[in-house]
Amino acid sequence: MGNLWERFDDIADVNEVVENKSKFKPLVAGIYKAKLERLEAGESKNGQPMLKSMFRTEDNRVIFDNKFLQSPNPEWTANNIAQAVAFLEGIRDELVEYEGLGGLAKLIASMQQEPDNEENNEVKEEWAKLLKIEVKYGNKDTENNFPKVSIIEHVEETPFNDDNPEIVLDGDVEFNEDDVPF
Repeated sequence: MGNLWERFDDIADVNEVVENKSKFKPLVAGIYKAKLERLEAGESKNGQPMLKSMFRTEDNRVIFDNKFLQSPNPEWTANNIAQAVAFLEGIRDELVEYEGLGGLAKLIASMQQEPDNEENNEVKEEWAKLLKIEVKYGNKDTENNFPKVSIIEHVEETPFNDDNPEIVLDGDVEFNEDDVPF
């Protein structure tokens, strides 16, 4: 046996993998409706503070956004933290008072389903609302691998969509048979 994975070569057809890979093109910069699914006060590989989030668009595309909070330039650090606070304000749709990174980490933990579980950083249902977000990419990110997400506004969710309308009725409904067109 040459390597650890050779024994798994038959788990997927090579042609199917190539075909499916073509479906995963980077998300185009623009405005999307999406739900926040995960939020974490974490660290980068080199131990710097980082705000990590995951969104899912209406067409089931996943967007990962990582906001690095610390920079070698203190002015940039203050700007990065201010952007993270504004991001959290957009999610919460309310003012967030900045009192230090420890306070932000506590706020983020309060928004998670299981804040002590590193494997599960899913947000509580009250924060998993439909949002209008803007996705941008940095000038050096020519392959659109590292999206930068900002919250534009909360979006009203409708009980049905045009493709599969459902009529929801509360209580008894009275109608006149003469009003029915069939």
